[in-house]
Amino acid sequence: MQDHHRAIIVGSTSFGKGTVQRFFNLDDMARGYDDVKPLGALKLTIQKFYRINGGATQLKGVSPDIALPDMYAHLDVGERDLDHPMPWTEIEKAPYQPLPNVTLFGQLNTSSLKRQAADTIFKLQDENALRLKAQRDRTLMPLDMAGFRLEKQNAEKTAKRYSKIDDVVMPLLVVPLTNDLNSADTGRREIVKRWVKNLRTDNYLYETTRILSDWNTLGVARKE
Repeated sequence: MQDHHRAIIVGSTSFGKGTVQRFFNLDDMARGYDDVKPLGALKLTIQKFYRINGGATQLKGVSPDIALPDMYAHLDVGERDLDHPMPWTEIEKAPYQPLPNVTLFGQLNTSSLKRQAADTIFKLQDENALRLKAQRDRTLMPLDMAGFRLEKQNAEKTAKRYSKIDDVVMPLLVVPLTNDLNSADTGRREIVKRWVKNLRTDNYLYETTRILSDWNTLGVARKE
């Protein structure tokens, strides 16, 4: 969909896992040697995934057309950050004709970046991501009890500030289906209520709806 320019990928770069593994039971290869079993299994990489543009998803992952702040953005959490990852490779691309939406995508990205720069929640999310990185990179800790307690209190105070991010209700009209709300299954009703609450406080979802609104507006303007 991204290569065809038929969809906009919003969010963060994917993990970068673009290979196929298969398990081989070693016991199947040692018939007649029951005294040494179980031998375990081997997991071998046998294939790679490739996009129609010829590029692999291995290592590089899928990069978004419009990037949003991510709490893991500054951490080493991708396939490329693991030990001995398989390299990114490329094959001959498949024949395809992308839609002429590149200019439109650029306009959508520019509008989204302006909103993100002025959005308090996105700013807090990026600050929190930097905090998590600093926390991971820190290798020195106080060994005396007083210093440790002070460190812990400061960390909890800072974390509490960022925990409010998930409580801010977005101007999204999200309502459960009547059948779910009136279900005799109390467990199901509770699950639906929590799901709706999560959607109402999802800043990523809200920004995505604004991107779609921009796309619709720009698309209509181009047709006119």
